[in-house]
Amino acid sequence: MNNHHPKKLLFITWDSDSTNYLESLFLPILQGLQESGIVSCAILQFSWAAPDKIKQLKSLSEAQDIAYWHYPISRKPHPLLGSLWTVYKGRKIIKKLIKQEGFQLLMPRSTMPAMMVNRLWRVLKRKEVKVLFDADGLPLEERLDFTALKSNDFQYKYLKRQETQMLQKANKVLCRTQKAIDFHIPKVGESRRRDFHWVSNGRDADRFTFSTQDRERVRQALGIRETEKLWVYTGSLGPQYALKEMLGIFELYQTKQPNSRFLILVNHKEHLGHAIPKGLKDKLIFRSLPFQEIPAHLSAADIAFSLRLPAWSMRGVAPIKLGEYLLMGLPVIASTGIGDTEILLQGLPFVHLYYHREKDRKERAVEWVKDLSTVDRQEIRDFALAHFSLNKSIAEYSKVINESLKE
Repeated sequence: MNNHHPKKLLFITWDSDSTNYLESLFLPILQGLQESGIVSCAILQFSWAAPDKIKQLKSLSEAQDIAYWHYPISRKPHPLLGSLWTVYKGRKIIKKLIKQEGFQLLMPRSTMPAMMVNRLWRVLKRKEVKVLFDADGLPLEERLDFTALKSNDFQYKYLKRQETQMLQKANKVLCRTQKAIDFHIPKVGESRRRDFHWVSNGRDADRFTFSTQDRERVRQALGIRETEKLWVYTGSLGPQYALKEMLGIFELYQTKQPNSRFLILVNHKEHLGHAIPKGLKDKLIFRSLPFQEIPAHLSAADIAFSLRLPAWSMRGVAPIKLGEYLLMGLPVIASTGIGDTEILLQGLPFVHLYYHREKDRKERAVEWVKDLSTVDRQEIRDFALAHFSLNKSIAEYSKVINESLKE
């Protein structure tokens, strides 16, 4: 491979108006791949985000020398029809970009980008463009578990066919858990196993690092004394994120330690609704923060939640926040039955594995927090550096890219 002319990779993603996966997870990985000289990266994002968010993403990408194109997802006359229309248009946009920019690698992330690329196989074959499919968990099964979608609905069957076609035809498939790979293999045949690769959701260890100054500053701003325990949760608040469980554990702890507080860092509060028990209202602190300010607020915390309801589809998930918390040196209460994390976290003194089916699960979690002796933040961070670092992710992606370029 000629290092003077790195191959050109187009990352294709489909997002709502509220996710920050692109800037928080994929942009740092693409930036790392580009810096290592393997590929020159570009992004095509379909979303219904507001213009200021798009502008911000464009400038973030271009500051890293990564080209960024955005195409709005139509939500009219109905979200489903709008999506199908966008997929139809998206295929033409990708085709045009391949011709204009000469991309040799496409990396569609998840189902909708896969649908667009599925319609281009003849063009891709002719131009010898390789496809690396970022299967991204088990998104369709997740919708069966957490939305009104049923497995006999036309929409599910159609999307499933598209996903299967992509799994069968892609040169390489990226998954976040070994369980997700095992789930997909029967659809493509055992002989394809070597084309399926496990990659981690790495975080920038320089950004996610504990700071005493940040801790003091944020705690002072929040009005929390050093002796008071601050719990934290960061991420989304959809139905799968076990908000009721978190509030239940915290409420139980509160009865023993009334001075403790719970900091919830979320972009959207609409899922909170009536979930908050009356007695807790003044003990909870909500903040919507830019991604850059999250580490400072994690420095202020003492204990973190990484809970998800362990539905069947969750075997495909690798919780991003887990890596963030551990890199910050935070002890964590983490759900069992989520991806491969249980195997990884078994027996660690700074992680409490939370079994959602146990009757006294909340009491156990509270006991564990009470029994936590002095927390060695460096020990926790050292573990995280070995398993959740950005450099590790970049190395994993590089390996897959190099392999596909040699074939």
